[in-house]
Amino acid sequence: MYYSQTPPYDDDEPEYPAPEYTVPGREHTAPYAGRPSVTIRPPAPRKTPWLAIGAYLIGLLGVVLGVTCFALLLSLKGSTGTQLHAMRQALDSARSASASLNASVNSLNGKLAGIQNAVAVQAQFSSVCTQDLTGQNGQPAAFLFPCEQKP
Repeated sequence: MYYSQTPPYDDDEPEYPAPEYTVPGREHTAPYAGRPSVTIRPPAPRKTPWLAIGAYLIGLLGVVLGVTCFALLLSLKGSTGTQLHAMRQALDSARSASASLNASVNSLNGKLAGIQNAVAVQAQFSSVCTQDLTGQNGQPAAFLFPCEQKP
């Protein structure tokens, strides 16, 4: 079916031609050849969305802060590893020095035990008692003699 009639228009408006071909039985889907019902206008200028710009800036600040913290963590991890390595070396040298000191202390313990035995033998003679008596010239004098040891 062909459109044979076009709707009446005002004389000052142009006429739109009818489509040349339509599918039979589907005339209702044929394009309308009349006046367009939608007027296309250029978009109105938008206002600056300050709230969205603020949200983007805060998000960017958060990303920068996260990257900075991650970089600091990685640099701290590297410097901490070097410090731990130096501390382990110092600990190993202190342990070896401690082991050599322990060996010398153990040898001194044996020598000290021998000295204590020798002093114990002499200890019975180390107690000296004094007595004030009259000397040969008649003057008072202090006489020293070993004290008695009670077993």
